Amino acid sequence: MNDKDFFKLILSKKKFSRPLKKNFLIIDEIFFKDIQKNLGVKNCNFVDIRWEEINLYVALSVFFSKEKNSFFNYIKKTIELSDPRVVITGNDNLIWFYKLKKYFPKIKFVSIQNSFRDYLFFKDLKRKDLLQCDYIFTMSKYWFKFYKSKIKTKCVSLGSFKNNEIKRSILTKRKSLLFVSSGYPEKKYIEFYKKIKINSLLYYENDKKLFKNLYKYCELKNYNLEIITRNIDDVKEFEYYKEIINNKSLVLHNKIKENIYNISDQVEVSAVSSSNFLFENLARGNKTAIFNCKKKLINNLRNVFWNLSINNKGLFWSDEVEYKEVARVLDFTLNANKKKWKNKTNLIIKKLINYNLKNKKLFKIIKNI
Repeated sequence: MNDKDFFKLILSKKKFSRPLKKNFLIIDEIFFKDIQKNLGVKNCNFVDIRWEEINLYVALSVFFSKEKNSFFNYIKKTIELSDPRVVITGNDNLIWFYKLKKYFPKIKFVSIQNSFRDYLFFKDLKRKDLLQCDYIFTMSKYWFKFYKSKIKTKCVSLGSFKNNEIKRSILTKRKSLLFVSSGYPEKKYIEFYKKIKINSLLYYENDKKLFKNLYKYCELKNYNLEIITRNIDDVKEFEYYKEIINNKSLVLHNKIKENIYNISDQVEVSAVSSSNFLFENLARGNKTAIFNCKKKLINNLRNVFWNLSINNKGLFWSDEVEYKEVARVLDFTLNANKKKWKNKTNLIIKKLINYNLKNKKLFKIIKNI
């Protein structure tokens, strides 16, 4: 435990009662409210892993046992005391989650892929650790082989949980291009897995070029340019991008008040570089221009197509952000009618992601295992 976690623990909300026995135990807050809503409040327990809440009954049970005082044993003791039928997490990159099954062979364990995963994540999964999970719900079938290569599990193709929860709006599209920001250089370095560092200015250099060329294209084609920031209600992020286009007209969307999925349903096209949203928007049937411009950084780590055999350039994607290439991608994306877009993109979209409205497939399986 580092100093930061220690102070979080001191300030955390404390619970003193023994966990109640319920059918479902949900680990971590990701998707918690939606899962609870579908499975029933009375049927669900929750365990916090971010030091915001701690159950002292559980912590003391570990302390007075023969087990080592560790967070993993705290989770184990929570499962033991609450005795659920199913343990669920929406945080699929918790590697320790896949070590729990061997201690509770009669309990079912379910993991939900909540975002794009890079190759280093799977490299960190070691077969020798006997990783197990009854079900992992993935964004598409193409992820099966990566999870199954390291974890003993059954995979089910679901799509994006968050995206599935939002019904697609069938509206008249406004003449706008939406830029989905992947952030800005707010810190000197960006760190991955606590072992890879890259200068922020270098990391966002191509995003800066892309945004400038998107604005140029919108100006020439008489389109409005809109932006949704990566950080919630971040004025500095908005100002950063507005300065790139010399403070010219730019529509900002506030993540607190507005839903990115609903916004994307309303514009003619969304342009994305590196965000899980690019897959989600394609699954919604919305036109999406993908600029895989971080591909060459840090040994292919931010290549959004790393798990597919795919050309560097295609009808609606490119790994370059020069104006000529940006215009080529946008010309196809904007000019293709609904039938042509579907015919030309359907096969690749199926490889990338699925769409299962209200996650009916997930909840049907959970209720019946």
